[in-house]
Amino acid sequence: MLEDPGDVLVATEATGIYWRNLCAFLAAEGFSVALVNPLRTNRFAEEELARTKTDAIDALGIARFAAQKRPARERQEFRV
Repeated sequence: MLEDPGDVLVATEATGIYWRNLCAFLAAEGFSVALVNPLRTNRFAEEELARTKTDAIDALGIARFAAQKRPARERQEFRV
């Protein structure tokens, strides 16, 4: 269960096609969504000397990126 939508920023990379449905659902539920450029998160991970690449490590890296860089929340409406 996620926290109160007003207290959560969901940061995701805009890659592939899967992010659209996820962002549409989360925005409809009242969550703030930030789309981040995969190149920026990869460079951020390199700065932290992250050499191993798994989904779990990538997710943690995106969370750290969002916490430190405070990406802008999307103002667009997402449609499925």
